[in-house]
Amino acid sequence: LIWLEIPFYLIFGWILFLHRTLPVVRWNSAAVVTGALALVVLTTLVHGCGLHFFRRFRTPASLRESISTIGTSDHKAGVRWSFRMTASVLMSVLAMFAAGLGVVGVVSHVFQMRTRERMFDDGGFGRVYSRMDSTRLATGVLNYADAYEGRLPKGTTFDRHGRGDFGWLVRILPFVEQAELYQRIDFASRWDSVANRRVFSTPIQKFLDVAADDGTNETDLGLAVTHYAANRYVLGFHEPLAMSEISDGTSNTMLASRAMGNFRAWGDPVNARDPALGICKSANGFGSSYGGAYAAMVDGSVRFLNEKTDVTVLKALATPNGGESLPEF
Repeated sequence: LIWLEIPFYLIFGWILFLHRTLPVVRWNSAAVVTGALALVVLTTLVHGCGLHFFRRFRTPASLRESISTIGTSDHKAGVRWSFRMTASVLMSVLAMFAAGLGVVGVVSHVFQMRTRERMFDDGGFGRVYSRMDSTRLATGVLNYADAYEGRLPKGTTFDRHGRGDFGWLVRILPFVEQAELYQRIDFASRWDSVANRRVFSTPIQKFLDVAADDGTNETDLGLAVTHYAANRYVLGFHEPLAMSEISDGTSNTMLASRAMGNFRAWGDPVNARDPALGICKSANGFGSSYGGAYAAMVDGSVRFLNEKTDVTVLKALATPNGGESLPEF
């Protein structure tokens, strides 16, 4: 019943948003201090300007208006600029700023929906969204590493019986606004067990390329896929790497990218590929329908690798500590 859902989300949507995002919010003392100082400086400037201009330009008419609206008066000194006025100005500025962001967001989404097919056909929005998705994945991995003493999540893993464990995308769920879904996983069972079937049949938009043109959104078993895969040399068949072990440089080491085809479920523990297979050269490699792929680097940056990228470059980007010199590309 969409007519009930719309008012519900308009009224209570902010509560759901906080419930989803607060578990992964990380305290950054430097950012908090900077924000507090900026607010103090802005408040001081607004209050000082208010005192100056109110004293200089007020007229009897404005004085009477101020007395009637604010309700405070001093017959000897007149009405003074109060801190309540400063607070009102600040709140008005913040409200206009928030409203402006909201209008821009709505207009942007409406424009994107109206032009979606045309822009995806020529790789326009497809490339934009793919870049954003790659950035989000890299950010999720970096936030995971921050929480686990600088170690990247486990990549391709197996349990003691040689059966597939949980994949790297599962590990970063709490760091990509999917904490609630993460809490529903039964880690005592296999990732593809009946107990976890409902969880891993749930599509996650952040793990999909909206420009994918083959309509592949689930596996033959009905599990939700991802259009992204990890670099097997970073999130592959080995113990989790520490950031300090990536001697080739985090900005020169590929973390993950858009898969060319043969998409795996997002919970699959074997969701990693070899960049040396080339870009747009193999369904088991990386690439896309728009002639390349955005590769997320370990430092969180994103680079576009076109289909003509030399294999020598791809091999250098793949290894975290191979010592290769990275050619220009």
